[in-house]
Amino acid sequence: MRPLTPTSTAAIAVLASVASSSVSANTFPFPTPTFRYEPFSSLSTTSQNIAEEKLGYVEVTWNNHGLAPIEHTGWVGLSSNERDGASLLGHTQDTWDCFIN
Repeated sequence: MRPLTPTSTAAIAVLASVASSSVSANTFPFPTPTFRYEPFSSLSTTSQNIAEEKLGYVEVTWNNHGLAPIEHTGWVGLSSNERDGASLLGHTQDTWDCFIN
């Protein structure tokens, strides 16, 4: 994997700054897991640790949906440790498969 260019880093910062308030918590077909649309730096230390240790996220992959390898795995394909991490963050099988995978 190549390192990010300064332009890519700047674009990531802009995308990460988009207000999560534009995401509705009561949309089709399951409530949106609004925490997943929060910038990594806004998460509690506990949530950051869970995202990193159980799901393999880093700040860049959390802030840019679709970059983390785990986001290409459906709920049933997650290990028990990964499902535990997703649940601790607030996901259910439905929200994972609908919004993440």
